[in-house]
Amino acid sequence: MTVVSVYDQNKKKVGDLNLDDRVFNVPLKKHLIYDAVIAQRENHRRGTASTKTRAQVSGGGKKPFRQKGTGRARQGSSRSPLQVGGGAAFGPKPKTYKYRLPRKVIKAALRTALSAQLRENKLVVLKDFKLEKIKTKALAAILKKFSLEKGLLVDESNDTLEKSSANLRLFKFLRFEGINVYDLLKFQNLLVTESAILGIEKRLQP
Repeated sequence: MTVVSVYDQNKKKVGDLNLDDRVFNVPLKKHLIYDAVIAQRENHRRGTASTKTRAQVSGGGKKPFRQKGTGRARQGSSRSPLQVGGGAAFGPKPKTYKYRLPRKVIKAALRTALSAQLRENKLVVLKDFKLEKIKTKALAAILKKFSLEKGLLVDESNDTLEKSSANLRLFKFLRFEGINVYDLLKFQNLLVTESAILGIEKRLQP
């Protein structure tokens, strides 16, 4: 079992937590992390870029100028891609970039990313994360105690924490069900409550 320290909001150690080695102590597999990030980024692409072909551009019924005697190359329509205002040749059309990974691969990528963070001491477990009211300044003071300038805040449903972190540009709140490889890499540090990390462990069992 992997043992991690559990802290309160003042960075005082209040206990230890045993975590499953099958989730938090697996070898680094960079290809899994790469595949998970590429899939997530591709699935965010809208693919709405679109251009009109010569058949869709209005006008062009009349030949723009006579066939011979002008010294110019002959043209049959002002809708030609060769003309200003004409249609686009081989332009983009709406398409989907969806890239679906098997569920087992996504879970394996999360396990290897979390294990790497734990080995690099970038994963901190809190007993709980309770704020008296929605206040960004109070949350920032707690984060300063842990010497964090950037990080991912993970808990169960916590409306106060979510709204208090909304104005912190370098921090992001996620419910434990929404944890993903891209955000783990982007925000580098992970501050997670005890109940949330146990939920993650249960979700990522191989």
